[in-house]
Amino acid sequence: MASNPKEPESDIPPPDAEAQISSLVFALILIDPNGRVAQLNHSAESLLRTSAKRLIGQDLATIISPLDDRVAAWLAYDKGA
Repeated sequence: MASNPKEPESDIPPPDAEAQISSLVFALILIDPNGRVAQLNHSAESLLRTSAKRLIGQDLATIISPLDDRVAAWLAYDKGA
């Protein structure tokens, strides 16, 4: 019977998901199953030029549309235009 060697215990705590999300350079918006904003990071706040406090609970479709100048500018930048 093979034994599984026990991995050494680490003093490093497991990563905090919320801290990881807020430290991302890329804009990240998490939505719930109903399409409402559940969480977003600082980069998303900068992109949308508003605070998470104002956006959480809002329907994503009312915040971002393909015709939104902020999204259009990002898409043009992303394509190297």
